[in-house]
Amino acid sequence: MKLPFLQFYPSDYLVDTRILTLSARGAWVDILCVLHGSSTRGTATFPVRGWSRIMGVSEAEFETAIEEIDAMKVGNVLRCSNGDVTITCRRMLNEAITREQTRLRVQNHRNKERNNERNASSNASVTPKKSEVISQKLEEEAESEADAPPPDLPFDDLPDQPEKPKKQPKQTDAEWLADLATSPAYRGIDIRREHAKALVWAAANKKTMSRRRFVNWINKCEPTMGQQTPSGSISTSLPEPNGWRAWINDNAPDSVYARGGAREGEQWSALDRTTQDWLTKQTARAEQFQHKKQN
Repeated sequence: MKLPFLQFYPSDYLVDTRILTLSARGAWVDILCVLHGSSTRGTATFPVRGWSRIMGVSEAEFETAIEEIDAMKVGNVLRCSNGDVTITCRRMLNEAITREQTRLRVQNHRNKERNNERNASSNASVTPKKSEVISQKLEEEAESEADAPPPDLPFDDLPDQPEKPKKQPKQTDAEWLADLATSPAYRGIDIRREHAKALVWAAANKKTMSRRRFVNWINKCEPTMGQQTPSGSISTSLPEPNGWRAWINDNAPDSVYARGGAREGEQWSALDRTTQDWLTKQTARAEQFQHKKQN
């Protein structure tokens, strides 16, 4: 059954398509609509002429858009030997597969329940119900216990009842965060700041920030600059990539590091390791795309 709507996640879309040009982002939205209506939801195959007619652009404009989408890994683009082009949205395809598996699992469960009901009705006159057998056994046990003489044991010989362990008071979130901050495993990590960032991420993605999820979060964090790591070494800064400020001004103008931001003149060495790693990857992708476009 085809869904009359397309599940759209604005935050994920903005993150995934931030590295695309405006024309490529518009092309990707049209492609998502085509993939949603495809018989195999999430993937579709047409010749280049067919894709260009569907999107209402020239073949050259379509080729430019899908080259950028493929280079930035926003979608999967496969060129067939006969000239056809297959475009796949990984998330939409996975959701379609999961939905179909769920449908089959529910159908098998319902068929199994129907078969059990038929078998129960056909064997009702031959096999007694399980509840009747259990009640009969309970009655027999009660009668045997009533007829048995009472045990002749002094009170001193009665077995001692084990004491139930006392429940430890549950640790509050503030106490738990304080323990994490003093743990040697997270030396050099600002636990309060990372917890605040994790709460913002959870609210934006409509998730619950459990203690287990937050531990996974801080396990991926790098110690801040100048802080001693548990091994005693000092975390170092990554090599400064060329043009990272220009990339931020062009692609993330609302960032605090962009032109006019609160930290416009921030030095590369002052950035935290996570930000350096992310900017290094983004500038490398941009250089790779420019190099491929020039060739």
